[in-house]
Amino acid sequence: MRTLTVLAATLFFSTEASVFAQLPAFPGAEGVAQYVTGGRGGDVYRVTNLNDTGAGSLRFGVQNAPTSGRTIVFDVSGTINLASSLNFNGRSNITIAGQTAPGGGVTLFGHRLNIENSDNVVVQFLRIRPAIASNADGIQIRSATNVMIDHVTTSWGTDENISATHNSNNVTVQWSTMTQGILNHSFGSLLNGGNYSFHHNLYAHNRSRNPRPQHSGNYLNLDFVNNVIYNPGDRFGYSEGDGYDMNYIGNVGLKGPQGGNTANHLMRTNSVNAKLYVEGNMTDIIRDGLLDLNPVNGGAVLGPTDAYTLSPTRFSTNLPQVTTHTAEQAYIHVLSRAGAVNYRDAHDRDMIRSVMNQEGGHVSSYTQWGSLPALPAGTPAIDSNADGVPDAWATANGFDTSTPLHQTFASDGYTYLEKYIHSLTPYAYAPTNLTQHTIRTSYGNGADAQVNENGGTSAVSSGNGTAGAINVHWDGANGNVNQAMLLKFDLSEILPGSVDNARLDLTAAANITGTHDFKVYGLVHDADGWDWNEETVDFNNAPGLDFDGNSRTLGIDPRYTANGNLATPSNLPLPVPEDVLTLGTFSIGSTAAGETVSFDNLNLAVMLNLAAYFEGEDQQGIVTLILQQTNNSSAASFLTKEGDSLLAPRLIVDATLAELSVIENADFNGDGSVDGRDFLIWQRGYGNPGSLGTGDANGDGQVNAADLAIWQAQYVNAPELTANSVAVPEPTALLLLITSLIGATNRLRFRDPQAVSQ
Repeated sequence: MRTLTVLAATLFFSTEASVFAQLPAFPGAEGVAQYVTGGRGGDVYRVTNLNDTGAGSLRFGVQNAPTSGRTIVFDVSGTINLASSLNFNGRSNITIAGQTAPGGGVTLFGHRLNIENSDNVVVQFLRIRPAIASNADGIQIRSATNVMIDHVTTSWGTDENISATHNSNNVTVQWSTMTQGILNHSFGSLLNGGNYSFHHNLYAHNRSRNPRPQHSGNYLNLDFVNNVIYNPGDRFGYSEGDGYDMNYIGNVGLKGPQGGNTANHLMRTNSVNAKLYVEGNMTDIIRDGLLDLNPVNGGAVLGPTDAYTLSPTRFSTNLPQVTTHTAEQAYIHVLSRAGAVNYRDAHDRDMIRSVMNQEGGHVSSYTQWGSLPALPAGTPAIDSNADGVPDAWATANGFDTSTPLHQTFASDGYTYLEKYIHSLTPYAYAPTNLTQHTIRTSYGNGADAQVNENGGTSAVSSGNGTAGAINVHWDGANGNVNQAMLLKFDLSEILPGSVDNARLDLTAAANITGTHDFKVYGLVHDADGWDWNEETVDFNNAPGLDFDGNSRTLGIDPRYTANGNLATPSNLPLPVPEDVLTLGTFSIGSTAAGETVSFDNLNLAVMLNLAAYFEGEDQQGIVTLILQQTNNSSAASFLTKEGDSLLAPRLIVDATLAELSVIENADFNGDGSVDGRDFLIWQRGYGNPGSLGTGDANGDGQVNAADLAIWQAQYVNAPELTANSVAVPEPTALLLLITSLIGATNRLRFRDPQAVSQ
């Protein structure tokens, strides 16, 4: 064990304050409150029960915090039923680290969290749901300064969900959700006073005030960047006769099915004193249930008859610039990782699903949604010296378990308690070190299958997951054919939740004629049948599809009733089944055999990232896409992994590659045997970046001589070959080589890599 000098917090700050004056509150902290210190260097308080009051309760820990600072950690998970507002009562220098809770984290229910007359506060990874208290925000920041709210879920506020008012100053609200405010108030954020940064947040199913800037007290400087606002009841955001400076940059406005007639513009103002810099925003105001973003700026954002003043430059004097993504990137990142994502509970997931499927969600009582989600309790880790750091983490990082890591500082200025806390949520912020990577159905636990509901009104369910091609066909409400495609992908080669962009590529197995319209769905990750087997699946047991014994209908598309007719004359779509996510549509024309067609929609990237929220469960990293043809046309046929492992259905993603444990495997086509066919796959991929399905046996991302050596070692009768001699052989030599390799009978049985690692 190494022994590190323990510096008292007061000594550290007196001698090192100038060195770390610009140290972010945590990696990922941004905006006007990015440099707050919270409870750094102070004592540690452990929440040991879910009581509303008394020793061991969260309320006791907050309201008895010393002025020297306190970090609050959790030994329990679950719901704390508040009998009254949880008030800070002027306490300062506090960090509430909700991500330290075991199991499913912590929900505050029944009343608000009130940060009032306080300074230097960090709150992370909590859920606050007032629901039953009257006129209650989820979080009220009132007459407070230097407040960082990060990855917090708020919903069911009976006033606003998160507000900052009464001359508060230097407040950042980032990567948080403000959803489903209770009608008739049902508001997002009321903001007045000082300097505020609101970025990468989700507002959904609030009637209005998304946000409501207001001139009251100090002059408001507001950085409103990369937020997603969905399904406002009347207006997205507005102000009335107020003066302020506001950056409105890279935001996304989605009207939704319940959006009122005035919800066509993102900010409504009626004063030339409202000064705004507007750039890079996008909207979808067509309520067809599909994501279709279009750029809007200037008057299109603010409304053609409103009074306002446009600034030619971004306001920066009082507003440090946060990491600014395009509106399209913001949509992906916010839906993928906003809120208390240390554990997304049922309501959190439902809110994300409602945005992706563009469904309604306004409620007059939380019971209209359902009951309060239960949270798994989990088991707290052993922390023998009560410094907030588990013994196992301390030991793994070279410390004696008696070392007080809450007051032991690393060379970067954070305490080791903070570094432990930071390590708990590695995928909470926008990904970095992105690489374009291909994931095929031929990799790992991937699969592809065609399922059929054929035969008119007495349809027979059947499936085919072992053929060389998949047909997708629906011949209309008067036809006899309904064929769908199931595609399963194994994402274990990338870090969970790190997808920044994604598309699906399909290669035509035969000439495709005519026009073909497709709808693409994603299977909810914990849906029944998520682990379907391509050899046994059929329409009747295919996950996400509805076998109604009538092939004149579609298995998912909610526009059609059982008789094949449109379900409603309205242009508003019906809700899709609970087990699926609507990812979008695409169309293709005549396509030659071997030609590639693509589907690209932001919801695809979000859906891939949602797999991260099943960490440690079987479903983690396994995703299923479902494709249906929605027009009456001939069949479209695409190659499967059995038809061509390289041209199998594939995801092209920009993501962060995982550091996988190396399991050398030369079974490139996944048929359970290392043989000559695998050699041919290696040869085709030689000299290129690759994956297992293209000849990369050692997982280093390249197909090279090292992979050939692994193939030789695992193939019993492999001839002595070198990469140079076989990379591009003469045609005659190639023919002889292929014949000898495929004709060989000795094969090495090789288990699936997933099974080997277990």
